[in-house]
Parts: sequence; C-alpha cells; structure tokens
Amino acid sequence: MPNNSTSTNYTVKIQTSEGYYEKNANFVFASTGGTISVEGAGVRTLNVSLDFNNNTGNIKQPTTFNIPQDYTWAAALKYINSHPKLYLTQEVEFKLTGDAEITSEEEDYSAAFQDLNINLTSDGHKLTVGSGIIGSVNSKRWKFVDAATIIVPEDKELTIQSLGTLGAAVTIENNGTLALNGISDATNLKITNNNVLKLNAATEVHTLTNAGTVLTNEFSLTVANTLVNAGENAAITVAKGGTLALTAAAMTNAATITNNGTLELGVSGAAATTLTNTGVITNAGKIKSVSSSASSIANSGAAAVIELEKGGVSDGASTTEYSATTGNGKIIIKDIADYSAIVTAEEYNIAAGSTVTTRVTDVEEYTTAIGVSAINNITLAAGTTWRFADSASGEVFAVPATQGITTEANVNVLLANGLTATQTFASLTVEGANTVLKAVNNIGQTQ
Repeated sequence: MPNNSTSTNYTVKIQTSEGYYEKNANFVFASTGGTISVEGAGVRTLNVSLDFNNNTGNIKQPTTFNIPQDYTWAAALKYINSHPKLYLTQEVEFKLTGDAEITSEEEDYSAAFQDLNINLTSDGHKLTVGSGIIGSVNSKRWKFVDAATIIVPEDKELTIQSLGTLGAAVTIENNGTLALNGISDATNLKITNNNVLKLNAATEVHTLTNAGTVLTNEFSLTVANTLVNAGENAAITVAKGGTLALTAAAMTNAATITNNGTLELGVSGAAATTLTNTGVITNAGKIKSVSSSASSIANSGAAAVIELEKGGVSDGASTTEYSATTGNGKIIIKDIADYSAIVTAEEYNIAAGSTVTTRVTDVEEYTTAIGVSAINNITLAAGTTWRFADSASGEVFAVPATQGITTEANVNVLLANGLTATQTFASLTVEGANTVLKAVNNIGQTQ
C-alpha cells in the first residue's frame, strides 16, 4: 500500500456471472517515513456481502459492454440472453474498444444480429462478420451512435433485413454475397461492394461504391449522393422491372451499366442529373429524366461508349440528352431497324456533333443507316464486302455524302476505278486487321 498520509478513495468492482458488485472504499495510509501511527491506517479489510435478489439485491447489471476489451460480441450476447427479463426493454451500449468480430455462441448464428435495444458506438473501429455467422440481419432496434463500418468477408452470404437507426454514416463493405431486403437511408447508408450485391426489395443509399457486380433484380435502387462504378470487374445490371435511380446533380460511370429496366435521372420535379460516362452504358430498357429540366448522359474520353440496344428507348427529343462529342467516344446504335421504328415520344435526344455509329451486315441495314440523320459513321461488319461508286445501283452504294466509314476485320472495300479512299469517304477508320481497299474497273453498276 502507498506509504503516505493521504486518504484515497477506491472503487472495488467484483464481476460475477450474474452481474457485478461495486463499492467505494476510503483508505488512510501511514505518513512517509514516520513513526507515528495514524488512526485507521494500515491494512484494511473490506467486508462485502453479495445479494443476488433481483428486487432488493446489490448486484448491478452492465449496460455498457466494452468489446473486445471486456467481452467478445458473443459473450455480451450470451450474457444478455441469459438475463432476458433484465434486458427485454433495457437499452444497452456495445462500445468498440478495437476492431472486433460479430460472433455468436448459439447454434442459430443469426442470433448474432438479435433485434435488441443496442446502441453501437464504434469510436473509429470496424466490425467484421465472423466466420460462423450466416443468415439474416434483422436489427431494427439498433442505433448507430457514430460512424461505423461493417465488413462482410469473402465467401460469406448475408441478407440484411433492417439496420435500425443510423445516427451517423454507416458503411457496409461487402467482399462476399450481400442481399439487401429494403434498407433505406439516403443520408447515412453507404455501400462498398467488391463482389456481389443484390436487391430483394426497394433500397435507397447515400453512396454506392462498386467494384463488383450489382444486381437490382426487379426492384429499385436509388443512389442519392455518390455513385462510383469503377474497376475491371465493376458492372451494374438493372433487370427488367427494376430501376436504377440516380438523383444527385453529378454522377460518374467508369465501368459498365446495363439497363434492361429503367434508368432514372434527376429528382422528381426538381434538379437534373448529369451522368458522366467514361465506360460503357448499354440501354435495352428505358432511360428517362424525372427532373424539372432535362438530365443528360455525357461521354468523356475516347473509350466511352453509349450502346443503344434493340428494344431500348428514351423519353423524347426534348428530354434526356446523350452526347459523344469529338474525342469523347461514341454512341452505337446496335439495331438500326429497331432504332428507326422508335416512336416520337420514346426517341433518343442525341446532341449535335456527337459521334454516332451503327454496325451493318447487309444491303438492307446499310440503306436504312444512310437514311438516319443522327448517324455520322457506319461500321462495316467483319468478313463482308462492299462496293462504292458515284451513284447507287443494286448492291453498289453511292459514296456517302457525310457519313464516315469504319471497318472491322477482313472487310473488302471495292471502289469504282478512279475513286480513292480520300476522295470517297468523309473519314475512313480501320479498326480490324486485313481490311482491303481495291479499285476495280467493273464495279457491277447497271446503266
């Protein structure tokens, strides 16, 4: 004991399986180097009597569980479950004192996410779903007090039914397979997906950072603030009947978005959205602006592509605008006959000066493409042969007045004698190997 004459207060805490006993004790110690005894100094005996009576006893129940300093996640849950009457309505705090694992000692491992009155304080630490945990998260009574990160490891499948009240930003980092059953928080919920993310109900998030696969199924996914879709394997697929709604003023796609349902841009009756595309956006469904002014999809960079698939439509000539200006990739019309048949109310609004091309395989497709004013480049399919002269006749085409020509591999371009490539085409781009340009005397014209 300290050898001084001070009076010191100590808190004595005794932990038991049924709670803890706590008592304050005052100790007086002898003076330093002195020979005079101090009344009450020396070794003290502290008499403790533990009373476990639920109503009148002196055993307290913890309301804060320090994890992993004093308890594992599983041990804290086990203690709560062994005292159901005490914690049925009692609010408790799970306070992270370091990075921790969500674990359970129950055979039903989903018990690790019990719907208890838990206030989770992270203090900058992360929670990882433990190796034994499977099933669903149904924690609507949880409260996230501060910013939190929950990590779903590789090879783990987890479904989140509810997450409770988010008092600050909560990031779910998915490295396995994660299903969302309708959790929504446009202010605080952030999803970082590195593997497979799928929807089982309508979902709204503040931020989606995707480097893996996102499947909307037939449900809606609303991204309210930030979309980061980037990486070699990053792909968002909107299923038929599903919706991807992007509501912030500026969004960016650097990978792949495939829309078979609805791609919705802007806030209903309010601000528009500009989706900047440096990757590939494919539309086989419907793209529409819901904002008070037209939203837009704008290519940026030579590799950017907007693909207009068969069956895909937009929302008319004065709404969503698509642009692929010089040096900023291209817009590809995949089925020229289907595109030409789109009714006015569902046609695409393509910005002037955009590079728009379509791939043709025969005379019929080429003839249709020449008649579409939006097209300024025609791609000749691999392995085909084409004939050009001053005027059209049969399978001989007139020199295109404004459209450039792009060739895939093994394309033969036969020119009427006296014509050269520079005289014939507004532009000629050879994208495939073994393209042959050849002048012939008898091009096959009829008089």
